Amino acid sequence: MIRECAAKYIKRECGLKAMVCPMFPFKYFEECRSLSSADNHKRMDAWIVERHNLGGGTGLSLLKGKKAHLICLQYGDIAFSRSNRYRTGFWIGGRKHIASLEMRINGKSAYPLFSKYVRRLPYIYRSFGSVERVDLIPYDRPMIVMFLNISGHENVQIRIRPLHMTMWPSSDSSSNYAFERRDDGMAIISPLAATRIKVDCPAFETGVEDGSAVINIQASDRATIVISDDEIPDKYFDIGGHESFHNWITNNCILDTPSFDFNKSFLWAKHDLLEFYSETECGNGFYAGFPEFSWFFGRDGEWMSMAAAECSLESMAEEHLNMLENNSRKGRIPHEIPIVDFSSSNDNIVQNFTTGFSSIDSSPLWAIAWERLSLWSNRRISRRKLEKVLRFSASCDADGDGLIENRFDQGLIGWPESWAAARNGACVDTNAWWIASLKAFSRLTGDDLRSYDKASRCYRRRFLKSGEFIDSFDGNSPRRIKNAMLAVPGMYLRGKAIRDILISLGLPDSMTPWGLRSMSSFESMYDMGYHTGYVWPLLTGWYAIACYNNGLRNIGFSALSTFPFLSFSSSDPGRIGEVYHPESMQEMGQFAQGWSSSIFIQAVVEGLFGIRAERHNGRITLSASPHKPPEWDSMSLSRVKFRGNYYDIDA
Repeated sequence: MIRECAAKYIKRECGLKAMVCPMFPFKYFEECRSLSSADNHKRMDAWIVERHNLGGGTGLSLLKGKKAHLICLQYGDIAFSRSNRYRTGFWIGGRKHIASLEMRINGKSAYPLFSKYVRRLPYIYRSFGSVERVDLIPYDRPMIVMFLNISGHENVQIRIRPLHMTMWPSSDSSSNYAFERRDDGMAIISPLAATRIKVDCPAFETGVEDGSAVINIQASDRATIVISDDEIPDKYFDIGGHESFHNWITNNCILDTPSFDFNKSFLWAKHDLLEFYSETECGNGFYAGFPEFSWFFGRDGEWMSMAAAECSLESMAEEHLNMLENNSRKGRIPHEIPIVDFSSSNDNIVQNFTTGFSSIDSSPLWAIAWERLSLWSNRRISRRKLEKVLRFSASCDADGDGLIENRFDQGLIGWPESWAAARNGACVDTNAWWIASLKAFSRLTGDDLRSYDKASRCYRRRFLKSGEFIDSFDGNSPRRIKNAMLAVPGMYLRGKAIRDILISLGLPDSMTPWGLRSMSSFESMYDMGYHTGYVWPLLTGWYAIACYNNGLRNIGFSALSTFPFLSFSSSDPGRIGEVYHPESMQEMGQFAQGWSSSIFIQAVVEGLFGIRAERHNGRITLSASPHKPPEWDSMSLSRVKFRGNYYDIDA
């Protein structure tokens, strides 16, 4: 049920003492007016989409702070959706507030007038001819701020349809809304949430039509609309602090190469980490992707934390790793964590939530990530917590040979989830991470390497055989499947057998011009599917790091070069998507995926520049062995933060 105001429209005219757009950012409009899509290859700090056809500007766009996010179409409207997993619209934490938004100019959809979309670090700009719009989400506030600059005499209308709903796995939502008029805007109240809308404008009208809040702005040259879940103060946010937060990544871990595309893609990959970081009632950390998977994951966030530790975002990495441990069960690090506290919910979907711990690799990756963070930042993790996590992983070694075994019926599965039932037993990827975590544990605690040595010997004997693509074992019987998991050991180990496998993975049945297929096209299981064919930038990044680690620098650079290519080809320029079709490069998954960006950072730092943080005899050192491509005259990575000091690496 929807309860509307008694009057259809309520007109507001502010007096001379009213505060009219006190922080109106004129410079943002001025910065964007002259930009064109040609500037994508000239300006480091902007991505531009111009409308050249009937469908231009209809891709998805993300705007996010620590506490809220907006996913809308690039031209600014929100397409209605009731999905609790596909998190389009305006969300504060795990609660949705706005299901659809439409902007009209002179009574008609604004889309025919849309001409340009500009994504910059702190905000997004859109042009509709004589009407311009800037949206931003303050980095530390649960709100969205929309600035309108109107140079003609157009009437602008904003139509907002609420939907108060909690995210997956809950199905809680409201059908009863009360629209309350206020002198400065409107409040939309339901049993589940409150959405408050504040309008800063010389004259405006508010009303309700067909379940939507309607704001009419007439005869004004500018207006500000603020939407939040709480009372909105006159000073909505600190614009200087907001800019400083987003610009932080421009002054740390700075890549400079002859390739503008490399430099820009690297900058915006760092910004993805900054943007994906979230503060919620269940802890803080990195969301995995958008519009789906915008909650916390184990392995996703662990890979993002490793990259964050290497590019001056170590406090965010620590928050994510601590959040995972706080939500663990007897050392078993979770696979995914919903971000709303459902402890008091009677929702059957919540009670039957079964995928929270469907992972075997989240626990060893947690130890690896913690060692990385400890080396780069001098942060410490207690031995007790490490032992608890390593003890759980060790319990997955059922036969005592030193290797851990996947068990589908217990949710102990690795990355290839869609064919996990066929991978029971010791697997090439999970055990590469297991032995790396044993080495990490030894270096963190000072213990001897006996457990590592035992597992490592068994691993090399069973998996690393030249010319063989051993994915996993069913008892003592090897399963030979050529797939991207075979690249994982090369990230940590070296040898002829590994190099032979990496070279084979670089052949056309596995490698495409846009990245590594999850499975060779020669395999019987290859069906161009999610884990059975799709190209994943994550896997391409693993492969690049493995190649550099094994002396295959040309192959590594070729794999690394796919990241700028994808970034500049994206439907939302600058983003690197989750997955791509293995035959056509079509984006197939989430348009923004955290570990697709973070693994690019890691591959540049660890692969291209060969940077290693290591612990030897109680001393921690930073070394670099850059692998400059022959076609580049020089390259550098400057202001690399390591244990509180900054370093420059040149080649």
